[in-house]
Amino acid sequence: MGHFLDSTDGNTEETALTIANTDIKIWKTGATSLANKNSGGATHISNGIYYAVLDATDTNTIGPMVIFCHVAGALAIRLECCVLDEAVYDVMFGTTALATTGNLTSSTIGAVTAVTNGVSLSDNAITAAKIATDAITADKIAADAIGSSELAATAVTEIQSGLSTLDAAGIRTAVGLAAANLDTQLAAIDDAVDTEVAAIKAVTDKLDDTLEDDGGTFRFTTNALEQGPAGLDAAGIRTAVGLAAANLDTQLAAIDDAVDTEVAAIKAVTDKLDDT
Repeated sequence: MGHFLDSTDGNTEETALTIANTDIKIWKTGATSLANKNSGGATHISNGIYYAVLDATDTNTIGPMVIFCHVAGALAIRLECCVLDEAVYDVMFGTTALATTGNLTSSTIGAVTAVTNGVSLSDNAITAAKIATDAITADKIAADAIGSSELAATAVTEIQSGLSTLDAAGIRTAVGLAAANLDTQLAAIDDAVDTEVAAIKAVTDKLDDTLEDDGGTFRFTTNALEQGPAGLDAAGIRTAVGLAAANLDTQLAAIDDAVDTEVAAIKAVTDKLDDT
């Protein structure tokens, strides 16, 4: 601290002052009052310059600090200081100080990051060339950090193309359909069923509602085929209405089985289709 000059002429160096710790006042950042130096006064070096050693109590507040000292016989002095975090001090003045050239190492980066809000990166400071291959791993990416807005449209297309390579024809082949679409095949099946039902109806339309048993002889009381007691027997009736040798129940059952088989074949295909 100094120069301490004579309070009378303002020029003569005061070299024999007694400066106690209570003569040294300290203002710390944010303080509304001055504090005495914690311990020990000041010692003369030469030519009115004195030194004093500050301790952890004196320097417990990071930021600007001002030291005032005014002792009898000398003019007052004021010393502007700044208290640094230990890590910052070591980087600036210690053995870990940054070289004027070269790259940051893990040790120097650790020291710099200890400063709260003290270091920032300029725009575009980190480039692809500065990031090592595989430097960013899954452990460094938080869950759900990458959402739909972070994915490019081309990335979505790429993901979709990897899910399936089937086109429309491939899907039909996969579910066992012919080259025609499902609507066409279902329409063909529907037409075939309609044709068979129409054939059945052509036969049943010839039967009257009041089929009667007349002593072993069947007759149709209101039909053009009406016969008397000596009319057609069962085989003759079947021949008259165009039925085969088997009875109508058997043929209807056969037709029903055929329809069931075709419907089951249709269902085997449609079960593979999603509701949507």
